[in-house]
Amino acid sequence: MGFSTANKNAVLNKLFGAANFTPSATLYLGLSTTLPTDVGANVSEPSGGGYVRIAITNDGTHWSAASAGEKSNALDIIFAAASGLWGTIGWWVLYDAASGGVFQHWGVLQTPRTIDIGDVFRFMTGDLAIQLRSE
Repeated sequence: MGFSTANKNAVLNKLFGAANFTPSATLYLGLSTTLPTDVGANVSEPSGGGYVRIAITNDGTHWSAASAGEKSNALDIIFAAASGLWGTIGWWVLYDAASGGVFQHWGVLQTPRTIDIGDVFRFMTGDLAIQLRSE
């Protein structure tokens, strides 16, 4: 879990002199009922029921300083109350747009959660972790 293939390539190209890149100024957090792939395939976001991706400004206020190869959300992230069924959410995804867009990152929830009418899905500070790790 973590970086998309596109972001892995961009970071490697930056680190090894091939190309510069500019990170997205805003990232959009979504939820998925299916396991995403690193290329952004197999993402199944809820449809309807008040579901929309959450815009997160990509800065030091919204993301913690990196430590041990990991960054996490520095503030709580709260989705609006579901007005319909969203299904069982097991993964989170980040894009560079409110809909569509370029797939950036993904992660698995420690405990999948079924979202029913009136439920509020949230990530408390530090719960949304993005890692760069060696295999």
